[in-house]
Amino acid sequence: MRTSVFTFSDGYTIPYYEWTATKKAKAVVLGIHGITTDLDQWRILASNLAEALAIDVHVPVLRGYKPNEKHKGHIENMEQYDVDLTEMINELKQEYNQVILLGHSAGCGNVLRGLYLQDLNVGALLLSPFIHPEMNVFRSRENAGDGDDGGYKLFQMRTVIAHTLSKLGIKIAESLPVVQVPLREKPMFRDSAVFQYRLSYRLMMGRFLNPDLAVGYIQKQKIPIIIGEEDEVIDAGKLAHALSLSGQKIVQRIQGADHNSVFHHQDSLSRIIDEIRAMMNISN
Repeated sequence: MRTSVFTFSDGYTIPYYEWTATKKAKAVVLGIHGITTDLDQWRILASNLAEALAIDVHVPVLRGYKPNEKHKGHIENMEQYDVDLTEMINELKQEYNQVILLGHSAGCGNVLRGLYLQDLNVGALLLSPFIHPEMNVFRSRENAGDGDDGGYKLFQMRTVIAHTLSKLGIKIAESLPVVQVPLREKPMFRDSAVFQYRLSYRLMMGRFLNPDLAVGYIQKQKIPIIIGEEDEVIDAGKLAHALSLSGQKIVQRIQGADHNSVFHHQDSLSRIIDEIRAMMNISN
């Protein structure tokens, strides 16, 4: 693994992790992380992909997730992640013949936004997809209000206020922090120091595509989805029902895998490798 930085056209830099195959790769997977920057699960998957497919794997830490004195993540405009994703892909296309996007959890939202809004013309695979917070595919929560779940906290009232004011054109409300997450000082290591980090409404919603557009795009493009049957966040059955299309099986449900173990569970890893191999074969 190699650690570097990616510099965007506006000068903003992000941490950037790279796994390389033993021989020069013609294709690269660009992984997009979820609501946190925990990357130890990505490390396991990346190593397996590099070995099995002779493919490179790159995983950036998204804009707004770098530790700062305010312990708050924010982006300048709602389309920022779309622009960032396009810049990273264009850079990779200068070195590789093929780029494949791999989103996990909320990272799937970024992937879908990029594919739909930016017309990126790359392959894509979604793991444990958190497609949009308004979709009725989540596990039931006992408390619908503010709640702290393992260091994750949703500020329900702030979310409603920010959403309402944003719809009215009052953009300053989009800077309100609506989610609190545990953020590692060193994303790759489980024993890293962790601090509480707040994410703004704009940062969160800038990761998602309108749910109707997202569902329609997934169905039309038949984007492969892999999810664990034991996923603690997304109900695999509800997701499969929401994305069903003329009897076609878009969602692959893995028995025994959960939201994060889908990265390395034996059955899901096999499916991930098969899906990416198929994309590489189509390209060749």
